Amino acid sequence: MPSSCQCAVTGSRRGIRSLLLASARWAGGGIVVVTLWFTAIVLGAVPAGAYWQASGSGAALATTGTLMAATGVAVPATSHGSVPVSWTASVGTPAPQGYYVTRSTTGTSVPACGSSPTVLISGTSCTDIAVPDGTHTYMVTAVFRSWTAGSAPSGTVTVATASRLAFAVAPSNTTADTVIAPPVRVSLRTSTGTAVAQSGVPVTLALGANPGGGTLAGTLSAFTDAQGIATFANLSIDKAGTGYTLLAASPQLTSATSNPFDIAPRVVASKIGFVSSPVSGTASGTANLGPFTVQRQDSFGNPVSAPAGGTVISLSSNSTGVRVFSGTSNGASATTVTIPAGSSTVSFYYGDTKAGIPTITAAGPGLSGATQTATVTAAAASKVAYTTSPVSGTASGTANLGPFTVQRQDSFGNPVSAPAGGTVISLSSNSTGVRVFSGTSNGASVTTVTIPAGSSTVSFYYGDTKAGIPTITAAGPGLSGATQTATVTAAAASKVAYTTSPVSGTASGTANLGPFTVQRQDSFGNPVSAPAGGTVISLSSNSTGVRVFSGTSNGASVTSVTIPAGSSTVSFYYGDTKAGIPTITTAGPGLSGATQTATITAAAPKRLIFGQQPTDAPKGVIIAPAITALVVDDFGNQTVSTAQVTISKTSNQGSVGGNVIENAINGVATFNISISGPSQQYTLELTSPGLTASPLSNPFRIS
Repeated sequence: MPSSCQCAVTGSRRGIRSLLLASARWAGGGIVVVTLWFTAIVLGAVPAGAYWQASGSGAALATTGTLMAATGVAVPATSHGSVPVSWTASVGTPAPQGYYVTRSTTGTSVPACGSSPTVLISGTSCTDIAVPDGTHTYMVTAVFRSWTAGSAPSGTVTVATASRLAFAVAPSNTTADTVIAPPVRVSLRTSTGTAVAQSGVPVTLALGANPGGGTLAGTLSAFTDAQGIATFANLSIDKAGTGYTLLAASPQLTSATSNPFDIAPRVVASKIGFVSSPVSGTASGTANLGPFTVQRQDSFGNPVSAPAGGTVISLSSNSTGVRVFSGTSNGASATTVTIPAGSSTVSFYYGDTKAGIPTITAAGPGLSGATQTATVTAAAASKVAYTTSPVSGTASGTANLGPFTVQRQDSFGNPVSAPAGGTVISLSSNSTGVRVFSGTSNGASVTTVTIPAGSSTVSFYYGDTKAGIPTITAAGPGLSGATQTATVTAAAASKVAYTTSPVSGTASGTANLGPFTVQRQDSFGNPVSAPAGGTVISLSSNSTGVRVFSGTSNGASVTSVTIPAGSSTVSFYYGDTKAGIPTITTAGPGLSGATQTATITAAAPKRLIFGQQPTDAPKGVIIAPAITALVVDDFGNQTVSTAQVTISKTSNQGSVGGNVIENAINGVATFNISISGPSQQYTLELTSPGLTASPLSNPFRIS
């Protein structure tokens, strides 16, 4: 079936673009259904309308949108030939296909950034190159198909392109090898002479006219600053002449030639001289003395200005302290100062940690040097310090080591005399032995000594019963203290001493307890090494059991051990079959002995024995006293076993009354029994699972 459609779209002059799609299908009954899809995109803010006619039945859909302009078009306030342009993208539907940029100058607009209505920019920025000098604005136009939306104009950008150089500050007359002052300055200019404020442009200077055959020295290349000016602060020419000129050049810019200027001959310097008087002050770690002023002079003492680059003056001192020089009071440390070009003098400051009268020397290249003394006195006292070396000696109960000498000093180690009344110095030691101080060797014990008024030092002696390297501290009121070590060695050996704690263990037939360690010591308990051949230590015990000693655990039995030569100790092990607390004695030749106890406990339960044997008793009467069974170890020591013990008679006649099975308490089982049977002698036996049965009891009679 044929179908037909008539459609129309209306809209604003700024443009409506429409799209109509149609399809047909049989709907049955000879009816054709035509479905239309229609999209109208309205560009701009004016509404759009559409209508259509179609035979048959159908359905249609239409949507509308607005093409929005870009916003926030931005350019810098100034530029030099190329202008960066940026903007914020259009928002909404439809999205633009791209943008083109135009530049407006005094009412005239031209394409910019290489774009046009047909050459679009897909991003949101561009750079307009080769922009002529002047003041410009930019506009960005969004494009969708045949429709456009223009932005508001940007702010203005002023473009000034440098084309030549000019001397802003021309070179002035000066002396050979003297810095040209004020500094020469070269500026950027447009073709019309307007200054261009552009940084980073390289400018190079060279001699133009050279009447004296001189050499231009200094930094000859510089970059322009933010104002478009290149500054040359250290230029000089080494030969005299009249009518020198400088030539300024930069790539792609027209060069500039300076006005003529003259270089006068220079006066020849021959020496350095001090023009300030000697100074004095206290010791210091910073340069606080001064100022000292030195001058560049001719042979007659007349001042001579330094050439271009200045004159470097090296500074030194013959002090043995820490010496410091600085260009300013208490300033950064330096070893040189420089007489500036055009000046004849320079000043400096000096500091010294060593009290005395040091000689300070100043010298310059090709010039004879100069010397001057300074007087450095000690600063305020701040500490106590040892002025003697560490000492050594044997352990003693009196002050026999020394002398130790301490001094009242400033923070730099210079001696400072004590005031009226002197300075009391307290003495202490970190030794754990008995410590003693004295003002004289082996003298009366003291805890302080006094630095006399007008003196800076005092001496003392020290004694210590503990061998080692104790730290001895000396301190005074308001002063930081000082420490020094002493080496205390052991005195002559006089005794043997245990250095291990008492041990405990079970009864044994081998030496399984230990180790016991004994030491060869002096009278103060300090270890003393054995001489060549060693020291034999005899071993004994007051136990009534079988006693055994060994040099190793469970080793061969010995009666002595030997402290090896060069060592102070030896160890051994001990065994004892008798439970108890035996005393073990060790002794060496010419040495007092030492004792120590050991705790011997019973070994594991092994067998049964009768404690209280049965006694004669009437038939059927409880045997008294009660019979006891002992649970003992292999050595007969009573254990603490709780084993179940059974008592029984060995005769088949008669019967046993009472409880014949008892649990041992601390290795003892007690039986209160009676026997009924013929009047005769009986014997009893003890048994327990896992234990060896007892021997038969003593015979007893039941009557």
